[in-house]
Amino acid sequence: QDIQTGEILALEDTDEYQAGSDQAKLNASRAVSESFEPGSVGKVITMSGLLQTGLHKATDKFTVPYSYTKDGQEYHDSSAHGDEHWTLAGIIKNSSNVGVVMASSQYTKKQRYEYLTKFGIGQSSGMSIPGESRGQLGTPESWDGRTSNTILFGQGYSVNALQLTNVVATIGNKGVRKQQSLIKSVTHADGTVETPQEGSSTRVIDESVADQVKNAMESVAEGYSKVVNVKGYRIAAKTGTAEVAGSDGRLTLIVADFAGMIPADNPRFAITVIMKDPQGTYGGMTAGPVFAKIGEFLMQKYNVPTSSPRNDAIAVDW
Repeated sequence: QDIQTGEILALEDTDEYQAGSDQAKLNASRAVSESFEPGSVGKVITMSGLLQTGLHKATDKFTVPYSYTKDGQEYHDSSAHGDEHWTLAGIIKNSSNVGVVMASSQYTKKQRYEYLTKFGIGQSSGMSIPGESRGQLGTPESWDGRTSNTILFGQGYSVNALQLTNVVATIGNKGVRKQQSLIKSVTHADGTVETPQEGSSTRVIDESVADQVKNAMESVAEGYSKVVNVKGYRIAAKTGTAEVAGSDGRLTLIVADFAGMIPADNPRFAITVIMKDPQGTYGGMTAGPVFAKIGEFLMQKYNVPTSSPRNDAIAVDW
């Protein structure tokens, strides 16, 4: 997605249907028809809400254990660790489920729902694409004691690839959410060319908040720099992994995603890569290298100027 215009430059599935064939007409794009839990990519929405409401600063300090019990429900991180000294930015960098639950003690259900919907979760893209799913987002009243906290780390609601891409693009566009578009122009039989009107723009978070979330996302990407890198360009991203139901209805499959923006210092493009049941499980190691290939192509195709060195990283430890 072009971050500045909202244009979808490529929408790609691994299905091999001949364009214009009956098979193509009968099958919707899985990038819009299939929904999934975003997993830890959802933490950037939580961080945005915590900063925008003034409940926290990105530099606020937390002592984060591996597991944490709240209201009788236990939450834990993806891998065992001792008590860690992380800032809020560090909680995002280290993708801590426990950390976001701890940081959200004063973040109300109403606020959680408000920022999910502001970022477009549970809503149509507005592009009228055949077979498009809105995903699923329950109301605060429908959330049980566990779901009200799991939604903080991207579980308990579902999205499609377009929605997730626009979350990242909104952060990259200084907090302004653009109406996505897929059709650049229509040429009629008489040769006249019709250009669709540009869609609406909505401010979701302040520019300063978007910058801080982007900063934390760049620290995330730096942690994967050995497998996800585009020479000369800084990347800001978030990884996610979620369990999904297999054919037997049990949680036996994995969805891994890597959603980010490039260049991080002057965001031009948002890219989302989603893999179902990949070898290697985690989004950074599986979907991440594909993100880098796409990013490298875009930087060359559009002659994007290389990044300036990073010198503004928010502290992630204390």
